[in-house]
Amino acid sequence: MRQFIAFGDAYERATTLPVSDVMLCGFITWLAARGLKISTIKVYLFAVRAAQLDAGLPFEPWRKRHSVFMTLQGARRIHGDYTSRKGAITIGMLWRMAAHARVAQGDPKRAILMGAVWAAILVGFFGMLRKDNLTKGKKDAFNVSRGLRRTDVDLQQSKLWLRLRVSKTIQYSEEPHVLGLVATDSPICPVRAVREHLRLTPDSGGASYLFVTKPKGPKGAAAVPLSHATLVAEIRKLLAAIGEDPRKFSGHSLRRGGASFAYELGLPEAAIQAHGNWKSEAVRVYRECGPAQRLALPARLAQEALRAATAQVGCP
Repeated sequence: MRQFIAFGDAYERATTLPVSDVMLCGFITWLAARGLKISTIKVYLFAVRAAQLDAGLPFEPWRKRHSVFMTLQGARRIHGDYTSRKGAITIGMLWRMAAHARVAQGDPKRAILMGAVWAAILVGFFGMLRKDNLTKGKKDAFNVSRGLRRTDVDLQQSKLWLRLRVSKTIQYSEEPHVLGLVATDSPICPVRAVREHLRLTPDSGGASYLFVTKPKGPKGAAAVPLSHATLVAEIRKLLAAIGEDPRKFSGHSLRRGGASFAYELGLPEAAIQAHGNWKSEAVRVYRECGPAQRLALPARLAQEALRAATAQVGCP
């Protein structure tokens, strides 16, 4: 709404309710000229819609407002409406990152931080978790109800059970999503990484986050929950160390990477969907099609064409 008022001020036009189609068309054009994406423009339009509905005024849907709808379509055609996804961290990247993580964990000043980061990376990848379940979000916000707590962890000899109480798909006190991970006895073992992290950071209370780091304040201060910004920064450092472009990856690269790896192994889609707690078919977005998969169909066509030609000429 602040942007809508700023638009009115820029053109000396009263931004009053109800909003006319002409004003909405001008607002869309103004936002598009400033380089905003179509998805962002829609968010701003829905803010105007919400304000009008809150005022007790009706609001016609976009498709029934021809000039507004066509202005949106024109902005989409000129500026595009493609959202580039961040890359998926692959199993090969994890193996190469493991060596650099091990070196960082050997530094006493970074041991606790990297222990938390590396455990979060492996749990995020093999558990196909969303970033909110691994880290706290904003710098000054500690949403203990969403992130994994230590009471949500059942660490066994060769298994790790996690209980997700709140997530994008668990909003109304539904049954928690119970997730199991199995030990691999390797440098990329999530069970080993969590066990080592818990050893370095003793529990400071049942409500404490699973992944915590050493505070920068006075000795004895409470541990600090791992933030999303810190996790992403450390992931990108590890990726840069193995020669990858860190700008192509984010915290979501773990969830995408785990799902893509499962698809690559040929695991059933229903099992992948259940493991990652997808409630819709959105999981199919992560079904990557690499060079080998892209050549599978042409290779089969070539094979059958050769077989048909052989049969045609009567060759053995």
